[in-house]
Amino acid sequence: MWRLTRARYATLDGAGARQYGGRWNRRGHSVVYASEHLSLAVLEILVHLELLVDEFPADYVKIGLNIPATVSIKRMESLPGSDDEMLERGDRWIEAAESAVLLVPSVVVPEEYNILLNPAHADFVKVEHHPAQPFTFDARLPGVLPTPIR
Repeated sequence: MWRLTRARYATLDGAGARQYGGRWNRRGHSVVYASEHLSLAVLEILVHLELLVDEFPADYVKIGLNIPATVSIKRMESLPGSDDEMLERGDRWIEAAESAVLLVPSVVVPEEYNILLNPAHADFVKVEHHPAQPFTFDARLPGVLPTPIR
């Protein structure tokens, strides 16, 4: 499992999500976003970047994660019907501390899972992570991606 993030958010404390919110959480709720595959993490970043190749941020890092079998995990089998419902379900999961990990289908590739980690859950300390390593986006990627529709 992988986390791909700007270097300043590599602390795994959920501060970025708490400050800005995310797909599954509103501002004020700490959560760490990751993906089951590094390639999915790249896609999840790319759908939000509207930059030219020479403008790709140079400060991305990848963090390998290992979630031991002793960590509490909840799996969501399907995506909620709306963005508001995603936020509501994510916030409820964080507040209820139902599990340290929530597996959610990716909106980009629904057959694969993104991972939400609740840093306030007691099992969170069991999640193993490797040191952050620099990550560089392949310069060819923007050439194959369509311009986002606004």
